[in-house]
Amino acid sequence: MATSAFAADKGPLKAGALIDINTASAAELRMLPDIGEPRSNAIISNRPYKKKEDLLTKKIVSAPVYDKIKDNVVATGSVKNSALPRRAMLPIEGMIHRTGATSNRATIPSRLLSGGG
Repeated sequence: MATSAFAADKGPLKAGALIDINTASAAELRMLPDIGEPRSNAIISNRPYKKKEDLLTKKIVSAPVYDKIKDNVVATGSVKNSALPRRAMLPIEGMIHRTGATSNRATIPSRLLSGGG
């Protein structure tokens, strides 16, 4: 039987372990049976998932692969932000500040809106 190039990287998935397809890293996804680099990248790039069956409806994995992983995956993570890679969200941090102690409004500093200066 041929082995995957990623088999050496995989540790055994503990019985009952669940991997959230909305938040798992590529390395975590590769711990699943028959999920290598191309499929883990496809899972990540097609986020968000409302339910784990979306892996089939979005044609990310085949039915035989889904049958092997369905008991170890869930789709419960942060669906709102999971479609964006973390690095895409990082530049926003620090750009928004509160306008005052009694205000709940957040504003973007004018220096960022006016192009600097």
